[in-house]
Amino acid sequence: MSIKFLFMITLVFIILVGCSADETLQINSSKSEQVITDIKTTNEFRLLDSSKDIIESSEQFSQVKAFIPDSNYMESQNVQDGKFSYIKLEKNQSTVLGKIILENKTNNYMEIQSFFIQGNKIAQVKTINSEKWNFYVTYNVKPNSSVEISVEIKWDNEGINELTFFPLDHSSPIDRYNGGNLSLIRYFVLDNKININNTDLINQSFNLDNKSEISGFFPIPSWVGNDDKEVEYVVEQEKLFTKNPISKLKLDAIPYDTEIDILLIDELGNVSLMFEKVKIKKNQSTLIPLDSEVLNELNIKKYFIILNNRGKDMLFDMKALDLKLKPFTTTYQSVIEFYMESNSNHLSGE
Repeated sequence: MSIKFLFMITLVFIILVGCSADETLQINSSKSEQVITDIKTTNEFRLLDSSKDIIESSEQFSQVKAFIPDSNYMESQNVQDGKFSYIKLEKNQSTVLGKIILENKTNNYMEIQSFFIQGNKIAQVKTINSEKWNFYVTYNVKPNSSVEISVEIKWDNEGINELTFFPLDHSSPIDRYNGGNLSLIRYFVLDNKININNTDLINQSFNLDNKSEISGFFPIPSWVGNDDKEVEYVVEQEKLFTKNPISKLKLDAIPYDTEIDILLIDELGNVSLMFEKVKIKKNQSTLIPLDSEVLNELNIKKYFIILNNRGKDMLFDMKALDLKLKPFTTTYQSVIEFYMESNSNHLSGE
């Protein structure tokens, strides 16, 4: 695995696929909806056109959902043959400026609901010329067009040193958020002086051994039932359901030890920390029991965000990589949608 590929998780844009909807721009919260017009639309595809020089793939990418921080906030450090880019804020700075960039080189509409999360909490957002703070930005992009939305994000200096951008694609295939796709991007945010000691680096260090059966480098999630087998799915009214209730979250085996946190976010922008510092043992898959009855109570879409190397550990990870104390970066983030059980199974007695 090349360093060039590994740095995909810290790139300044995410390439995804999606479709459907009408064109509007809305800054939304659960209680308000406001149409905004101060945006830039073009027929240029700057990020898509440059993606072939950054990501080696046989696939032809057709869409981009990105958050690009203002260049005045961006800094980078050389890490072996790549760069680690991060956001740097002045002490006590309370906002982050940047642009949401949506590129749609398809013949379908693209509907994107953009969330920003600082650590374990939703970060409120507004367009530059608006006075109202809300939980997310929604925009529906016309076919074969691009959009730039200038936004300002609230920043808590006492919070965790990371900013996660989650562009939820409502126009994508119903199985889009299966845990195996690049679906969000996370930035390390430096807002104060950070000292790195040997313990920080030792905690990030590891070597691959001959006993490691490497099936993957990151703990890809999937849903399993009471029998610890992957659940089966059924499509009803263009929505995806499970044939049997979800019982556990499974994380694939990886060749190193790490700890993960799991956030739960719903489509209204409510965020909660479900699990903290779950230990992942190398070369072992991990099963995390869930209270699926509670999760099924609310009839809204819910997503699990899996994260390791929280906050400052993102920096320690890259520093350990640069010092060749580990063979590759282990900072990881993914999204998997929680699917409710099909009602037809209850009615048929299954």
